[in-house]
Amino acid sequence: MMETVSTVWSPEVWAAIITAVGAVISGAVGIGGAILGTKVGAKANQAATLSVASQLSHVERERFIAQRIWEERRRAYAAVLTNLNDARDLWSHIDDGFSEAGRDVEFFYRTDTYKDWRNDALKHWWEARRILNEDRLVLSESFVSRIATLREAIVASDFDHDPPNEAHDLRIAFTDAFDDLLRISKGDVLPTTQR
Repeated sequence: MMETVSTVWSPEVWAAIITAVGAVISGAVGIGGAILGTKVGAKANQAATLSVASQLSHVERERFIAQRIWEERRRAYAAVLTNLNDARDLWSHIDDGFSEAGRDVEFFYRTDTYKDWRNDALKHWWEARRILNEDRLVLSESFVSRIATLREAIVASDFDHDPPNEAHDLRIAFTDAFDDLLRISKGDVLPTTQR
């Protein structure tokens, strides 16, 4: 037969056991809390990082779009102004051809030089208008409006049917328009410090 030993634990032993079990449970909860807190913190940090990245992406996209518009505007202004400058120079040559002292107006009117210069001046005007129509979305309203005023001057000069007057009127119209359009385009594409 076996003897059974009855063990009765003293209150100090029970206190020590309860303290140890409490420490183990507290430690487990503490570690679990730390792990849970770390995971929650990581998720919050990830969400904040994604939000900042999204905002930066939006800012960069807006900057890229603004840069592309600026480049297209600059290209369009340069192309229109180049054609208008060429037309202005040709109308100046034609006007000089009619107004040179001692020159027979009828003779100059019948020359191939007059016809070629006039045709080339009109081609440059038409090319400027073509570019204006293609790139209207990137050009300023003041630029487009000034071109419309030039067009009105060209139409008005066509009713005169007097080549020397037409040449003189168009020389003035193209010179004034070019100067105005150059000022407008500089205001639209150059930084404030370079105007």
